[in-house]
Amino acid sequence: MTEALNALALQAIDKLDDRGIDYCVLRNFEFLTGAEVDGDVDILAPATACRAVDSALTGLGFQRGRGDTSQQTTYLKFHVPSRRLLVLDFYWDAPTYNGIPIIDGARTMERARRHEGVRVPSEEDLFVELLFHGALNKNGFRREYEETLRNLADRVSEEQVLTHASAVFGQIGRYAARGALNGNLDRAVRLKWPLVGVALVRHPSRVQRFVWNLVVRREIVIPLKRGLKTYDPTETVFVIAILGPDGAGKTTVTDNVATVLREAGFQVTRAQLGTYNAQSVPLRFGKTVLQRVGDWRTRLKRLVNISPQTEESDHENDHGQSGPESLPAKRPSWKSGFHIADIAVRLLSARSQTHGVLVADRFVHDVVAYDDFDSHPERTFQLFEGTAFTGVVLGGDARTIADRSEYDRRSIERMLADFEQLDLEQVDATQDIDSVVDDVLEAVFRDGEVLAYSNYVR
Repeated sequence: MTEALNALALQAIDKLDDRGIDYCVLRNFEFLTGAEVDGDVDILAPATACRAVDSALTGLGFQRGRGDTSQQTTYLKFHVPSRRLLVLDFYWDAPTYNGIPIIDGARTMERARRHEGVRVPSEEDLFVELLFHGALNKNGFRREYEETLRNLADRVSEEQVLTHASAVFGQIGRYAARGALNGNLDRAVRLKWPLVGVALVRHPSRVQRFVWNLVVRREIVIPLKRGLKTYDPTETVFVIAILGPDGAGKTTVTDNVATVLREAGFQVTRAQLGTYNAQSVPLRFGKTVLQRVGDWRTRLKRLVNISPQTEESDHENDHGQSGPESLPAKRPSWKSGFHIADIAVRLLSARSQTHGVLVADRFVHDVVAYDDFDSHPERTFQLFEGTAFTGVVLGGDARTIADRSEYDRRSIERMLADFEQLDLEQVDATQDIDSVVDDVLEAVFRDGEVLAYSNYVR
């Protein structure tokens, strides 16, 4: 699948060329020669091309990520066949460290060369970019970057490297670059704060942004938001609800979807939010009270020699029974209120623990299959779905699903008919599990909305 993901990255870059947009892939461009895309693809572009880039990439199905700034914008697209997320980071005019440029962006764009048909920095400008990216942004150098810097040091023009470094960081930048050319990469790391000081003197208008990014935003705003989010049920969380009749494989699909998203880098929480899932404390307490009342009522009737009437009780899953059984009549409509309230409590609890995507094994829509609930259900469901929601119904041939269910074919047909009333994505659950998961992922990422709401961890 490496080739497919690389092809997607090249498609995006080709679109920039087709639109006549000036750009330069800053680093990690080994994928151009067949290597796997390594993390993000970092691209330099002029700020004047911001709208043109947005039009080109959204036209290819990319979604802008959250937290965009005037200096950097992230575009994301989930590639279902490889189950990988492609991330394109655009830096406007120059890549920065908390708002201060780490290279001369105009110089880099002007001297860019073609490598495998794609614009990349000259070797001298690549050396400067990797040096100051590692020293300032990363406080060191990953092994691949260190190897590249040492290899480039033997063949780049020393004068061009020193000229570029001094244009951004003055004599201190020149001194750091000279050390790197001589194999002393640690010098640039030790000079981090003198380099920052020179840059701020050269760009006094960036001081306020630098202080905001480094101190206020990182040390105050972000920790505060993380703390408040734990207690704020109104915080936007993208919900993926997996629905369907008994035997459709909801739990297995939910587990697989959550695993795929987590491995792709999303923050994922899994929850059980159906009428037959583990219930909330309030509903369990209420059931206990009602059961006690029922017990006393039975005892009272026995005292006066009145045989108790056989009452219809809630049907609960009993996986110990053998053979298919028929789904009982739907529970009275008034009971759906208790189930909806119960799911609401569990949903609020799950949302308070979620900072990205919530993958739900069943959801409030369960009441249409198990309760006599047919009075404008969409109005009730919309209160739970919100704006960040995708629901997927696992359906298919009733006979095949019944073979995997504790219920008979007619019961499965009834449940399928109930779920088909919902205006939700339908996926054939009778396929192999990988195909089902891929179809669910296709439905989830079709409009890219989840990428706008979710937090991607890099």
